[in-house]
Amino acid sequence: MRIGFLLLLSTLLNVSYVMSQTYNVLDYGAVADGKTNCTKAIQKTIDKCAETGGLVYLPKGIFLSGTIFLRSNVTLHLSPMAVLKGSSSPQDYPNIFDDLSPGAPTKIRNPDTQKRCQVGFVVAQNVHHVGIEGTGTIDGSGTEWTGSRVNDGPGRPNSILFIYCNDVLIKDFTLKNSVNWAHYYLKCNRVNINRIKINSLGLINNDGLDIESSNVSVSDCIIESDDDGICLKNSDYEPIENISITNCVVKTNCNGIKFGTSSLGGFKNVSISNCVISKVTGTNHWNWDWAGKMPDIELPVSVLAGLALEVVDGGVMEHITINNISMRDVQTAIFIHIGNRARREKPTDSVRPPGQLKHVLISNVTAISHSKITNSISGQPGYPVENVLLSNIQINGMGKGTIEEANRAVPEKPTSYPEQRMFGYSLPAHGFYVRHARNITFTNVDFDLRNPDQRPAYVLEDVKDIFINGKNNDHFGVKDEPKKAVYTAEIK
Repeated sequence: MRIGFLLLLSTLLNVSYVMSQTYNVLDYGAVADGKTNCTKAIQKTIDKCAETGGLVYLPKGIFLSGTIFLRSNVTLHLSPMAVLKGSSSPQDYPNIFDDLSPGAPTKIRNPDTQKRCQVGFVVAQNVHHVGIEGTGTIDGSGTEWTGSRVNDGPGRPNSILFIYCNDVLIKDFTLKNSVNWAHYYLKCNRVNINRIKINSLGLINNDGLDIESSNVSVSDCIIESDDDGICLKNSDYEPIENISITNCVVKTNCNGIKFGTSSLGGFKNVSISNCVISKVTGTNHWNWDWAGKMPDIELPVSVLAGLALEVVDGGVMEHITINNISMRDVQTAIFIHIGNRARREKPTDSVRPPGQLKHVLISNVTAISHSKITNSISGQPGYPVENVLLSNIQINGMGKGTIEEANRAVPEKPTSYPEQRMFGYSLPAHGFYVRHARNITFTNVDFDLRNPDQRPAYVLEDVKDIFINGKNNDHFGVKDEPKKAVYTAEIK
């Protein structure tokens, strides 16, 4: 029986080896001098590989290219000394939808999303069993870009852009210097992202890893980006779900790990664990200087929110588990918010009510924060954040809050862009400000302040069934909504 099994295994391995053919781009006219435009040669290699399936191999050298399109059953392999370098000219990045087969329109329903996806560097759309691997480098040439450099400027290609693909494998390589978002996976299914490195500080709006797909595994990645580090998005009415993110290091000028801003269909069944979040350490090309732009920010380079959970377009976020997170250099550790931008999939769609944010577990978090924009949980009147459990959380805060800040009225701002500073540069609590919320539990949540602070640990408005260290509403007088109640650190 054992001999028969080994013979069968050997046969399968041999078949796999024969079927997985390798196609070297040098054999199809590519030149590894960093000057010759190799777009046509690399594409020719990819299309030839697609006839049998296999690897498109980039050997040692620098290969200059514009947009290339991966096909089904093709893996782009970057050898250790290979660099796939993006052209700095917008003319080398055509509208990717022109590559679709005749009569096969894009499946993207949201016109704003379609506009954002018009150009890319390494592109895959409507294909399966596709990927990028190897320990080489993709260089987007962001600092050399000759086109628009403004936020969301036209013609800025996303470096890795996969749209409606199944069975995607992304592993081991480094991506640096993106012109736009570094990695964007839109409406893909079964995506495995493992051991990649991202260093994208060359231009404004350089997100690190944007995920708008389902059945996704992200692990062991190191991400350094000018904009959001890891960002889950949703630009149509179908939820994205079943996502695991673990063992990642995130360095950013913006939000560390974020749900939103686009959140039409919401997010379900997401697990995030064992991640470290901090400010960028590489060349800070844009130098936001948060301390110079906003009052009472200790660090000129800092993370906005370590964890940002946002539903602002009518979707549903539920069954979210976040565990074992270490963060420093943050202005705010945790920002949870329901907004009401009333965006729609198409302009002709009817306006939907605010969304839902519920069933969230956040545990084992340590953070060092550097502003008076403290943690917040905020819903909308009649649309509360529900069923959130926060446990074993230790936050070392800046303090310095005043009596005036403790007593300030916080505006609602339901239609504003969601950001931890949207309510102002301070909040009435030095720990958590909670408004429009139901069934929120704080267990073993501690705040250690580096400076005196005259604000209470918690400020609660329009809340019901709030439990703090085992004590419920009745203990600290939160019964009549929307009565404002203050819970101070002395109650244990």
